[in-house]
Amino acid sequence: MKFKKLILLPVLFVFLNGFSQGVKFEKKAWKDILAMSKANKKPIFLDIYATWCGPCKMLDNEVYPEKQVGAFMNKNFINVKIDGEKGEGIKLAEEFNVDSYPTILFINENGGQFHRYSGFYPADEFIAEAESALKKVNEPSFASLEKEYTNGNRKPDFLKNYLERIKTDKPESIEHGAILDEYLKAKQGPISDDDLNLIWANMASINYDSKAYSIAKSNIDRVFKLTNQDKGTEARLLPRIDTFIGFYNMERAFFSQNEAGLKTAITVFLEKTKACKDWFTFPEKSVFTIESDFYRKGKNLPKYFEVSKKFLDKAYPAGKTGEMLIGMYPDIYNSKIKTNDGEEPSEMLKQQAKMSFFEEIAMDLNNVAWAYYEEKAPDLNGALKWSKQCLALSESAAYLDTYAHLLYKTGNKKEAIIQQEKAIKLATTNEENTDELEKELELMKSGTL
Repeated sequence: MKFKKLILLPVLFVFLNGFSQGVKFEKKAWKDILAMSKANKKPIFLDIYATWCGPCKMLDNEVYPEKQVGAFMNKNFINVKIDGEKGEGIKLAEEFNVDSYPTILFINENGGQFHRYSGFYPADEFIAEAESALKKVNEPSFASLEKEYTNGNRKPDFLKNYLERIKTDKPESIEHGAILDEYLKAKQGPISDDDLNLIWANMASINYDSKAYSIAKSNIDRVFKLTNQDKGTEARLLPRIDTFIGFYNMERAFFSQNEAGLKTAITVFLEKTKACKDWFTFPEKSVFTIESDFYRKGKNLPKYFEVSKKFLDKAYPAGKTGEMLIGMYPDIYNSKIKTNDGEEPSEMLKQQAKMSFFEEIAMDLNNVAWAYYEEKAPDLNGALKWSKQCLALSESAAYLDTYAHLLYKTGNKKEAIIQQEKAIKLATTNEENTDELEKELELMKSGTL
């Protein structure tokens, strides 16, 4: 039955009128956006998103349509949204070191980033962040600060500003502990609260033999108060910091592809977590994540397969039900139950904690099973076992897709097609895109996967 135009037009008008009050996004090539920025003397607001990202959709639905958000953003910025996994967005995501979605970037007319953050902020906080960014637009570029540092500027005020800009412009950096130590050695007078906050903000970059660590250790009571730690955890703060530094030592070894350094860092990290697991309730998994990625990135696939199998077989033994796994890892399960002190968790909270716990394990199992498929492991039977174990804990279209691919490659093509069709049906029910799933199904049916 067709609707009358008389009904459609007012509805359409209201929709378009409401949309026009929100953020206006430009749909042009990046070079044209930069040209617009120069011509209009306006900085660029860039949202790098992914189609599957929940917080990205929340921004689209709850923030960008708001009248006050649109009024501020349209007046002060050239606004752009780019999919970080398609077309020109892939290159931009790489250029700006995007490692999560959404990543929000504020760019000057020369293409230099002067402010960034990740995640969803509601409308009022979103505007506050944009206002904060606007104040930085005329600050020296990060490149100019890098050059000044290289040329020998070691004045305390400069070093402090440089550290703050590193956190803004290169938030993924964990290699600037030496700059922090230079600042602490150059400054005059006693250690201030600002100094301790600066150390805390850069904790991922420091090491056990650094001046920053020595200062934090000798002022641990002040650090505790400044950082709003949970009551009753005073004695555990330094062990927490020790585990944190140990984790980032593993990260540094990963990025430099230093195998000997990684092995040493793993030993130290596991030793430190014996004293405190507050921030790493499952330290062996933290080690596995970095170690397996290390060997896969380095193309040492035999070692990757070895490390992965060793961890999964030990951490999630075949035949263990979800309830049994909770019994193996009660601390991890309990950490997912959020209640007020002394409050007994409701059955709903317990069920939610179970689902979260099962999903976390399922993701581990699926990720390795799919990696075995992608990397053409010589024996896929173990991967098939992990995939089946994953589905017993949590069923999703993505997990079914992995299972179907492994079935296909191990010779069970008929069952692979059944499972792929099941994945498509589940994705449709959950309103997920099925294009890739359907394409893979056709390849299975034609025997060309």
